[in-house]
Amino acid sequence: MTLRAKHNTIRSRFKTEVADARSLSTVYDNSRPSFLSDVTQPHDWARFTILHSEASQKEIGENMTFRYAGIAVTQLFTVIDKGDNDLLLNADTVVTAFRGVQVSGVRFGIPYATTVGRTPDGKWWQVNINCPFTFDE
Repeated sequence: MTLRAKHNTIRSRFKTEVADARSLSTVYDNSRPSFLSDVTQPHDWARFTILHSEASQKEIGENMTFRYAGIAVTQLFTVIDKGDNDLLLNADTVVTAFRGVQVSGVRFGIPYATTVGRTPDGKWWQVNINCPFTFDE
């Protein structure tokens, strides 16, 4: 499968299991977040990106196999002074959607959370969920 196909598999999983399920406005790689311009109705939102890391050769010979690894990162944001209950519910939804599943040849490991805290502009509280994945080609 192509890199494009793998990205689409990962993004589709996030969209179906998280963004649509939680009605969570989401910014994907290289897209414009038009919903952030409505400052009169601030609401929870996410940024979803796919980062690649190392690759290795798993088999040699006629049927060479290469293993690719990466992390699907969900950056979750909520308004400052709102509390983190909804944010953590969104985080739990991401973890449940990706933990230990395999979808169209993409294997997901164990997601982990990182609390970033207040964003530099002071408007948002941020928690990241990092979902490691691998796939063979």
